[in-house]
Amino acid sequence: MHIEPVYLVPPRPLSAWTRRSFLLAGATFAGGASLGSACGFAIGARRDALPAIGEPEPTGDVELDQLRALAARGADADLVQHRLLFVASTFSHYGQDPVLWHGIARLADLVCVDATFPDRSVFARALAGVIERADSPHAAACKQRVDALRRQR
Repeated sequence: MHIEPVYLVPPRPLSAWTRRSFLLAGATFAGGASLGSACGFAIGARRDALPAIGEPEPTGDVELDQLRALAARGADADLVQHRLLFVASTFSHYGQDPVLWHGIARLADLVCVDATFPDRSVFARALAGVIERADSPHAAACKQRVDALRRQR
C-alpha cells in the first residue's frame, strides 16, 4: 500500500536557469568586478603619488632622527599613532626638513583615504590650517592637499 501526499496548494516546479537570468548574473558580476577594480586602482594610485624617499641620513639629533625614520619608512599605523607629536615637532622645531614634510604629506593622504582615521575631521582641518601657515619651501607639495583636507567630514 502506497500513500500519496495531498497538497492544498500544488508545489511549484523548480525553476531552471534561463538564458536571461544567466546573462543578468554575469553582467552583475562583471559590473561589480570592474567597479571594484577601478576603485582599487584609484586608491592605489593615490597612495603612490608620493615620491619614494630613501634612508634618511643621521643628523646627530636623536629626536629628529626618530621623526625622520618614522616619516620615511615608518608604518602607516605608527605614523597615525604618533601624529600629534609628529606634527607639533615638525612645525615647532624642524620646519625646514624635507623628510618630515614627506611625512606630513603621508599623513594628509591617510586622512583623505582612511575613513577610520581617529578624529578625522578635526585633525584634517587642523592639519590644513597648519600647512597653510607654513613658510617652508618644502611645504609646496602639502599645500596641494589642503582643499582635500578641508572637504573631510
